[in-house]
Amino acid sequence: MRGIWNGLNRARREHVQAEVEAAKARQAEIKAFWDQHKITVKEQWTNRTGGRGKTTVADIPDVAKQWYPDNNAQPEEVSATAQRHDEAHPYLWQCPLGLGHKPWVALPKDRVQAGSGCPACRQLIRLTDIPTLADQYRGPVPKSQMNYAAHERVWWVCRTWAVTPETGTWHPVEHRFEAVVKERVNGH
Repeated sequence: MRGIWNGLNRARREHVQAEVEAAKARQAEIKAFWDQHKITVKEQWTNRTGGRGKTTVADIPDVAKQWYPDNNAQPEEVSATAQRHDEAHPYLWQCPLGLGHKPWVALPKDRVQAGSGCPACRQLIRLTDIPTLADQYRGPVPKSQMNYAAHERVWWVCRTWAVTPETGTWHPVEHRFEAVVKERVNGH
């Protein structure tokens, strides 16, 4: 019996590692997109045709495409070097990758001159990117916000099967335990 459970646990650990590797590969693709975006935007800024103070957000196409439609101005009306430190909120931008990220706040100057991108894309992998563990997670922070490398000790539920010794019949059971998120991801 011990051999069966060891095999099942080994298979589960391998499945989790495959999910982690897939999430890391996806994160690497996203990082590569934003690294290239930064290079492209800086080139567009360097090669702009408008003089200093005359270049608008619309003159930098890769940034203008990310302009959030609910802003109270159009990209053609906003200087690419606008800082708006005197106002409560800078402009909003939308992630071009279609990953469902909320619009984020950033100054045009940071977007254009530094090539900054979507902060949600830059964050590390979340527990929801590892479905096998996300199903077992019972922590207080939503799994969509829990970093996969977190050092927090949280509750987990592992669903498995057990045998009733008297009857020899199998039945489902839940094993509840506390463990550090990062350790679960690493197969512990």
